[in-house]
Amino acid sequence: TLEALLKLRDEFTPVLKSAADQMVKATRKFSDQANEALHKQRSSTLALLAAGTALAAVYKSALSAAMEQERASRLIESGVKRAAIGFGLGSKAIQEYATELSRATGIADDEILQSNAVLLSFRRISADVFKEATRLALDMTAVLGGARQGVTMQLGKALEDPIRGVTMLARSGTTFTAAQKEMIKELVESNRLLDAQKIILAEVESQYGGAAVAVRDT
Repeated sequence: TLEALLKLRDEFTPVLKSAADQMVKATRKFSDQANEALHKQRSSTLALLAAGTALAAVYKSALSAAMEQERASRLIESGVKRAAIGFGLGSKAIQEYATELSRATGIADDEILQSNAVLLSFRRISADVFKEATRLALDMTAVLGGARQGVTMQLGKALEDPIRGVTMLARSGTTFTAAQKEMIKELVESNRLLDAQKIILAEVESQYGGAAVAVRDT
């Protein structure tokens, strides 16, 4: 009867409504969980991509550094072969000294070796002053600025030809007294080149010595 149908409707409507409400809640929960999982997956994927990109950059940097080191080492080997007979320093000793200076100053080995290669191009620079000239070139660059190889070239020229060299160094701010210039001239003219070179290095030491290490510590 109609009354029975209405009663049945009244009895089942709350049940159906509750079921519908539960279905809605379950659907929303599933949707939220799916979105969260998708977000996590996307974040993980992005994280992996970022890590991969960073790793590739590290490998590229390491490869570039290795190639520069190899290039610098070959320059030293070539320079040692061209150096004057009895130069007194081998490629291994020069590279070990470059590593020692690198640890002290924070300057990369290959950069120091490139400066070494410049010094090796001068035929009148012996092993007696080579290491000191290498170190002082770093100190001069720390104070004067500019390209390290350019400063090394300037110092190398001064040691190669001390009489003219003191004038060239003076242009960049490295000053010598009249007495020092006269002494250098007399030593060169009496074939005491090494003694003349030591006067130049001593004055450079007094004006710039220790600067490269000091800059690293600041």
